[in-house]
Amino acid sequence: ISGRHGYPLAMYVAETFSGSRLALVGDAAHVLHPLAGLGFNLGLRDAWQLAEILLENGVDRNSLNSYAATRRLDREGSAFFTDQIVRTFSNDFGPLKLARGLGLLALDLCPPARHFVAKNARISRFCRIKRECLQHIAEVHARRLDLNEHLAAPAGKDRLCLQAQA
Repeated sequence: ISGRHGYPLAMYVAETFSGSRLALVGDAAHVLHPLAGLGFNLGLRDAWQLAEILLENGVDRNSLNSYAATRRLDREGSAFFTDQIVRTFSNDFGPLKLARGLGLLALDLCPPARHFVAKNARISRFCRIKRECLQHIAEVHARRLDLNEHLAAPAGKDRLCLQAQA
């Protein structure tokens, strides 16, 4: 057991999310500020989308490219949103503090905007996404889509490699 260590909070989003034999999912694809579990929920949505595409199209380079393309907007939007929230609330610049207070007041007075901001942080959304991911995993297993067969394929064939970071 070692002593305590501090690690700076940082944001990282991979430039490329797929290759000929690679699909980045979860923390391997993006590291966001730890804000209300948004990075974890984003990783669950990655896994869900990848499973959905593989079930529809099988395992090939086009499927992996499709996965990367369909996830880009959600990843970039979530990264931008969490980064702006952290920058806004960790700054003591006077006019920004005033704008921050007015923004929170506006969210309080405008329920549609408040619901839009809150929907990604709710526990119920996490539970729904988790349930859907588990259903996709069960569907993959039920269809006997053997990913190991693709991983063991000769180098000349397209293979799938899921990289995850604990």
